Amino acid sequence: MDDYEAWARLRLISREFLIRWEPTWPADDLSRQSFRARVKRYIREAAEDNAYSFFVFDRAGTTLLGALTLSNVRRGVAQTASLGYWIGEPYAGQGLHDRRSPRTASSCVRKPGTAPDRSRLPTA
Repeated sequence: MDDYEAWARLRLISREFLIRWEPTWPADDLSRQSFRARVKRYIREAAEDNAYSFFVFDRAGTTLLGALTLSNVRRGVAQTASLGYWIGEPYAGQGLHDRRSPRTASSCVRKPGTAPDRSRLPTA
């Protein structure tokens, strides 16, 4: 719950900007109770290996910039997931998610033991 104030403030000042992509906001969307339920859902989805949600901070780790979620995680020969994100209006257009998303995706979707054993592949 430590990030509630920063999250609620950033979402509030970015609401008109974000509404283009998130047209429906529940009336209590910015409430502490709604935030708590959201975080509990994030924890449950990660435990079930279905989705992984992250807040995105600046390099110093002090300013919340937005968030990203890998959802619909599928394991198997082809590991897949959907990537969704939002960024606060003050930080939009700076390529911040472009730099963070690939690293986050690759570090989250691959779990130990899921990559092929390349030592058995023939070499040229």
